[in-house]
Amino acid sequence: MTDALKGLGWAALASATMIGGILFFGEGEETLPRIVRATARLASVAFAVTFVAVAPARFEPGLFVAFALVHTVHLGAVATLVGATRGESLAGARPVAIVGGALAYLFILTFAGMHLTRPAPFTGALAVIRTVGLYYVWLAFTLAYVSRSIVEPGYLPLAAILFAALVVRLWVATTGRSARR
Repeated sequence: MTDALKGLGWAALASATMIGGILFFGEGEETLPRIVRATARLASVAFAVTFVAVAPARFEPGLFVAFALVHTVHLGAVATLVGATRGESLAGARPVAIVGGALAYLFILTFAGMHLTRPAPFTGALAVIRTVGLYYVWLAFTLAYVSRSIVEPGYLPLAAILFAALVVRLWVATTGRSARR
């Protein structure tokens, strides 16, 4: 079994366990928003691990594919919530956030598909595009959590995790050391 498929299996198990627990213990109209928040938090932590592990030239397709699955589960939860509320849950969303999120998903799903079908590390232009995309996704997550932490301090730990991931990634890039030893 490839690393990508192993990562996919672990991500599916984690997502299913989390959503199953919320559905089992959840009640009423607050269940879907709880699933959206929980899947977003799981995806942000999965991204932070992926962001550090692929720095800068490491080939970790399993981690990226696992992150993509977890984040796609989050997209499904958001779509379910939007459908259940007939779009009312998007009332406060800014168009720039929706477009920015769509661009992040486009990157994530494109490269996850490439990781599943490409047996070798990305080189040349693909490596540069992946790196730029990873920083874009980092920025999208970080802006989301920093802006939310102003109103809800409970989001501060997630913002801190993302900043710590950036520091580790930059340290690895500038010192040439591996993130895993």
